[in-house]
Amino acid sequence: MTGDMAQPSAPPEGNGLRLRVASAAVILPVAVGAVWLGSWWFALLLAAIGGAMGWEWARLCCPDCIEAMTVMPAAAVAAPLLLLPYGFTAVLWVVAIGGAVLVALLLRRQVAHRVVLVAGLPYVVLGLASAGWLRNETVGGLSATIWVVAAVVATDVGAYFTGRTLKGPKLAPHISPNKTWSGLVGGMLCAAAAGAVFARFAGAARRDRRVVRSRSGRRV
Repeated sequence: MTGDMAQPSAPPEGNGLRLRVASAAVILPVAVGAVWLGSWWFALLLAAIGGAMGWEWARLCCPDCIEAMTVMPAAAVAAPLLLLPYGFTAVLWVVAIGGAVLVALLLRRQVAHRVVLVAGLPYVVLGLASAGWLRNETVGGLSATIWVVAAVVATDVGAYFTGRTLKGPKLAPHISPNKTWSGLVGGMLCAAAAGAVFARFAGAARRDRRVVRSRSGRRV
């Protein structure tokens, strides 16, 4: 490879749905349990996701950069684990140190997508840390996290089925050959619908709890 972004081949279309269903059957119970329990359980889930995201980003930008495929996952794993005991300041230190190490390593070789590669570190790390911070909020943290997860799942499901049905122009053929602009729009619309439905039910449940508390003589 000469530094060009990897161009993964598209899997057979018939295998896509089976793979997604099988993955969901394994991952969904673990993810739901970690979100519900919060604390270190959710931090461990974010660390596992971060390792995969960091490795994948580095692989796409520079498939033969062992340094990047080591530093990126390490930083993405460390940040969620440090957030709980040390707060967001520790996460910023992870970004700063990881970015400095990554830049120093990349100066020794020619990498075509160097800026994109380094920019991926704060993108991945700060996103995961923000999810951990949101879940650990004592007021509304669980509901807000479930709302985000529902929107993400709806995006993926909506994009998959809309894209397969409508097809059309490709979104990023060199990175993900199966993704289309129709899938992007369909995913966004499904995410908006799922978010609105969840927000409506969450608001109704909150009002019901207030009514029960007021009728029982407790302070609302």
